[in-house]
Amino acid sequence: MPTRALGDLEVSALGMGAMTLTQVPGADTARGIRAVHAAVDAGITLFDTADSYGPSGRWA
Repeated sequence: MPTRALGDLEVSALGMGAMTLTQVPGADTARGIRAVHAAVDAGITLFDTADSYGPSGRWA
């Protein structure tokens, strides 16, 4: 996996957005855990864990 500098850190060039793993109705915890493990196995070290995006403060 290629990496990039992020300040003093070196992170994977690709990141994983993790908000929808838990914040949406019907989220499957076991499936989310498998997705995170697959991302780590693929070399991803950058995880976006924001609980909302945009001015609405809601995921939808």
